[in-house]
Amino acid sequence: MPGVIPVQSIPLGALAATAGGEDSGTGTQTIEVYLAVGPPNATDLCNGAIDLVGAGVEAYDQILDFVTDTSRLADHCRRRFHRARRRALLKWPWPEAGAYLPGTAGDTDFIHPTYDFTYSYQIPVGAGLLALRRIVNASARPLLYDRHGDHILTNYLPSEFWWHFTLDLAGPFSEGLGRCIEYELAIDLCGPLLRGEAASKRRVELHQEYREIGLPDAARQAQDEQYDQTNAAAPIPWIEIT
Repeated sequence: MPGVIPVQSIPLGALAATAGGEDSGTGTQTIEVYLAVGPPNATDLCNGAIDLVGAGVEAYDQILDFVTDTSRLADHCRRRFHRARRRALLKWPWPEAGAYLPGTAGDTDFIHPTYDFTYSYQIPVGAGLLALRRIVNASARPLLYDRHGDHILTNYLPSEFWWHFTLDLAGPFSEGLGRCIEYELAIDLCGPLLRGEAASKRRVELHQEYREIGLPDAARQAQDEQYDQTNAAAPIPWIEIT
């Protein structure tokens, strides 16, 4: 696929297995069970979030284990962890959570006569797909398209047309993405751990720190890691889905 560095290029049928879902051929653990127990570094991420909350939280307030710790603090973390994880995944196109899926051209009978396009591509849905990031084309031609419900209409051949998705990655996470999860979780933990005016003040401070420092630093780190892995700096041609 010229001009595109596929971090994960997978058929739709393999999405569940790739995202931690069930695959009858390999016996891969189901995504539901995996999300229930948490990723391998969930305990560290929760403790990192508690540290970020900072003032008002005792220095010794740490959870011992994401799954087995029965403390109220651990319960607060467990209840908020996967919501924070998904928000962090959507903040930036993390290479580890990216999937390039080939487009499958649909029946041309679907295309409305008023549309001057040849191919119809239905937007994929399924277990493990968190969000559609963009359309990627493997051609130098500008990508012209129109959206008709859950279909994208275009003149691009299937060999030229790819989807770029963010997977509902259950873990483990890179250092940069993990740090973003800590920020997202810390923002959610301010209420139950600090309460009142102190919680509101710290939440605002964390939002600002995350936006100005945490997320940019994590994104740069992810870009550096991807460059080291691919040794390629060619831009990926893309267009946002609207």
